[in-house]
Amino acid sequence: MKKPCYINVEADFNYFKHDGSFRSAFEQWDDSLTASMRTVGMSEGRNVDGKLTFSTAFNVGKKAENCEGGNCNNEQQRMSLQMDLYYKDECSEQASRYDTRQLALSSRELQHNANDYRNREMYGVVWANYFTHIYNQTGLQIGWTSYYLSRDGRDYLYHPDTLMLASQIDALTAITDPDNSYDSRFSRVHNELGITLFKDASYKISPNFPMNISYRTFELGVHLPAASLKLDYQRGSLDTLVHRTRVFANPFLSYRYMSKDGKRDFRVYASPS
Repeated sequence: MKKPCYINVEADFNYFKHDGSFRSAFEQWDDSLTASMRTVGMSEGRNVDGKLTFSTAFNVGKKAENCEGGNCNNEQQRMSLQMDLYYKDECSEQASRYDTRQLALSSRELQHNANDYRNREMYGVVWANYFTHIYNQTGLQIGWTSYYLSRDGRDYLYHPDTLMLASQIDALTAITDPDNSYDSRFSRVHNELGITLFKDASYKISPNFPMNISYRTFELGVHLPAASLKLDYQRGSLDTLVHRTRVFANPFLSYRYMSKDGKRDFRVYASPS
């Protein structure tokens, strides 16, 4: 990076609101009309989502020039940071009426259903990386990643026709269909430290090309992640609570060879996971 610092910020926000109604008709015929169903409904809701991205990179120092043995090192130490934040909220309500007629039996049945849905999600992730060269083309990279995710959702189905006493205190519970309604809460936290020792090399796509293209010919490192997740889910008689934490080490080794003209590329990667 030739410049001492750069900063990039991006933001995005969306809002959507909907309000509508619908109608449908079904008829069953033999020699004459034997059955029919008319459906009338209405719905309304809104969607909100937004995202913010921030990234920066800067030099944190410059190694002293070292020309011992005829090898001069004037590489800079640098650091990069990126942060992403995201939020989404969806909610809707819907009500329907079903009018069913059996003409052969001279019967009529009216049913009413209502639905209440909401889904909210948010996550944030931060990456930080530090780069420095130890000797000639050999360098060290230290990275840190933190990630958080949360999802809350519910979907309730109501049958107002089942309410016998409109004045009862637990009216909402009485008309809720528990087998077709749920509450869900999920969260995940992930932190990871990465340490990599690497060696740089370069090639040219043609002898007349004015610049060398750099790549990493050797990498030896380890990732040390620690993750935790939690789930709380309720649906009818089902009540589930799950909590899990995992910590482990994941070493890796990679090698890459590029011919000087960049026409031959050979790669090897090894990791236990």
